[in-house]
Amino acid sequence: MDKSLCVMRTEGGQSYLTAVRDLSDDEYEHCSKATKRLAKWQHEEQPYRALVNAHRQFVTALYTLSRRHERGEHLYELQVQSEMNERASHFLHAWRAFLEQSGRTLSSHYGTNSEQVKRFKESCSSEYDGSFSYRFLDQLRNYTQHVGQAVGHVSLASNMGEVGDPSTDRYRLEVNVVRDSLLGWSSLKGAVRKELETLPLRIPLEPHVNALMQSNHRIHQVAVAQQVPNLLESAQAILSLTGPAVRSAGAPCIFDFGAVMTERGEPRAEAEFRIEWIPADLAQYIVNTMVP
Repeated sequence: MDKSLCVMRTEGGQSYLTAVRDLSDDEYEHCSKATKRLAKWQHEEQPYRALVNAHRQFVTALYTLSRRHERGEHLYELQVQSEMNERASHFLHAWRAFLEQSGRTLSSHYGTNSEQVKRFKESCSSEYDGSFSYRFLDQLRNYTQHVGQAVGHVSLASNMGEVGDPSTDRYRLEVNVVRDSLLGWSSLKGAVRKELETLPLRIPLEPHVNALMQSNHRIHQVAVAQQVPNLLESAQAILSLTGPAVRSAGAPCIFDFGAVMTERGEPRAEAEFRIEWIPADLAQYIVNTMVP
């Protein structure tokens, strides 16, 4: 076996590779498997990170426009409507991608009929049943995909306070879903239709987006919880191999000396540097945050 556990450190702009010890075939295979599992999990988390980012963009765009309105800038309602429709559409589609890809991830790891997939689906159903915002935006997402836009009305209001005291002036920017536009959609679910009929003509979108994000956060927690045993096993395997002393000395990695040296210890004519980085920091994070 030509692969060795090493550490890479940087001093004065120079990088230094230090060999710690040789690895057996079993140690290498075990570490490689654990590393791939954590890397795969990081990739699988991307849809949720994209959803969080889409929510942040929606909230930030609305806040920025509100601040501009408060400063007295003239905002064109159609431009505000266009920008917020883009943010809302991005968020709603990111939500769908998160749910679909989370389900596929658990199915690929544990099987379509597994307990893990069952718990994930139960979490989604629980949020749907317990949150009007979830049901409302579920239908709004389908509406935007097939019929029209989410934001049908923008309210730009201002109330002047006491004369000479601008601090008492009040400004309000609100992006709204037009209730009757949704009610006019023949594919709207009957149960949601009944709920919508009790609401005002103009329904502020932001509170429902924020409530839905809380539902998605809980669903994500359930999805991750299904993978915790496997993730902990991989993380602990990495931490056991590297050890505190190795991790404190630099970035742990595996170097293939067989690719640069012959069995006689002579440099190869065509040396190939092969370094496999060990995600020790990620492994430590998983242990720190996922251990019951």
